[in-house]
Amino acid sequence: MGLACLAIGGVYICGGIFPRLKTRMQKGTVLEAFLHSNSRFYHLLRTFPLHVVTNSSLGLLGARQYASFLLTNPAFGKDLQVQNNATSPQQTSQSLAELSKEAEPSVAL
Repeated sequence: MGLACLAIGGVYICGGIFPRLKTRMQKGTVLEAFLHSNSRFYHLLRTFPLHVVTNSSLGLLGARQYASFLLTNPAFGKDLQVQNNATSPQQTSQSLAELSKEAEPSVAL
């Protein structure tokens, strides 16, 4: 996947896959498979950083970020039917900011 997208910023492993790959990552077999030294693209692949995200709230943080984007860019969210009890976008953004303080993302490099 990293090669198909030319992921020069890095490949991130996150979600439920990490616990299943943890022992393989510690042994180095995941990195070995990622690099695939026999590949003709080996020299390109080894320039892509491989990151493991350990935060279990990553999906919630992504949803918060997207909701915040829609609230601050009304043209993008105009077709959405949203029921919002907040009196203003600022109030909603404040609530979302409080939520994000509870679960900051952590990335193990």
